Amino acid sequence: MASDKTEALSVVTDILTDLLTDVFSHVEKCATIHKVPSGFVAKRKKIGLLDVIRDSSHDVVLTGFSHRQAQFEVIQFTVAKQHKSGYCGHYALHNALLARQMCHADETEEVHGLIQIMSSSSAYWWRYWCSLKQLLGRVTYDTWWPWTEDHIITGDMERSFLHYLLDNHHRPSSKVDPPIFVMQYAFGFIQDSATHVKQLHKAIKAFQTTPGPSHLVFILGVTNHWASALITKDATSGSTEKAKISLLYFDSHNVPLVTFTDDDILDHMKQKEEEKIKKKGKGWTEWEHYITKQAITDQREVLHMLANCAAGSSDLCTEVIEREVNKVVKSFNSDVIDTWKELGYCEDALIPLMLNWGESYTPISIRDGLVKLLSFFGTNYMSRDVRKSLLDWIEFIDNNKIIPTNIKKLRAIYSVVDAIKRYF
Repeated sequence: MASDKTEALSVVTDILTDLLTDVFSHVEKCATIHKVPSGFVAKRKKIGLLDVIRDSSHDVVLTGFSHRQAQFEVIQFTVAKQHKSGYCGHYALHNALLARQMCHADETEEVHGLIQIMSSSSAYWWRYWCSLKQLLGRVTYDTWWPWTEDHIITGDMERSFLHYLLDNHHRPSSKVDPPIFVMQYAFGFIQDSATHVKQLHKAIKAFQTTPGPSHLVFILGVTNHWASALITKDATSGSTEKAKISLLYFDSHNVPLVTFTDDDILDHMKQKEEEKIKKKGKGWTEWEHYITKQAITDQREVLHMLANCAAGSSDLCTEVIEREVNKVVKSFNSDVIDTWKELGYCEDALIPLMLNWGESYTPISIRDGLVKLLSFFGTNYMSRDVRKSLLDWIEFIDNNKIIPTNIKKLRAIYSVVDAIKRYF
């Protein structure tokens, strides 16, 4: 194992040494490892980070928009472009670490320098190589997948890899360094545990109550892709002044998705499929088409959700529990009640419809999802309308119970409804 490890490190070292020779400047290297060289930053008047970002003197903004009602803006940057799949996690980590450095940069030139480093491929490969060595250093003779040399070198950036690197090699170096949060979102829902959601909720609330400057850095695992974001607000000049809030988004695909409409998503997908047909002679499978569209939609949705939460127009715990309630209630209304209505409310049709719904949307998934969230958050984060929709669903099932019943699936549905009723 030791010899294999040494050989693997040697191979990667040779490749990256050739790649980085004469392309990685002293300034880029030092800034990438959290140390801007002396003399690089000119001493000028300090300026707010958002003012620097809005400065049109640097051409790195890919797209963006402002939400006047919620009082936030979303800006997507052009960053070093990813050319092959499987590396997005490394790009996301690289961009998140540089974004964190921006949070305590003192001068305009320093921010501009960090932004330019973010768009440098050579800087990215240096970070990649450092991460690879750190991950390989974790491998021992008794480690299992994904902690194997082969998967670390040739596989994707796993969530466990990110947590290891952040916890052991990229901890905040001082109080001015904000923590980097890893958050996962897919198919319209946050995929993290209730405990982690509570931690994120607490961090966002602290961001809201801090006068500024205040910052939150995220590495976002969205469907099948890693990207990163920085939510930031500058200091206010008075107690009545509304702080400027921006979400800065860094995605190695460099697709301007934060301003994509639904039609733009379809046009982009059509273009990418045509490119694939030209390159490989075949288009996407049905699954590839679905997951590609879902990934773009999810990225757009999670950014809007985070920006709304940071601006105070939404609440992360509310988003999580209400989406779970709506998922259960809407699926039941669509599969059971609407179909029952189409059948003229035939008495003998209702139980088969409920059994069919319970087959596709299992009581176990409701117990593992909604019931667990209720046990953690209670009902306080629900709006009146969502709360009512859940109570109406409970009442409908209670009013149409068959008691006693020996049908196991029905008993499971009744049991999970009784579990939810305990929280009201």
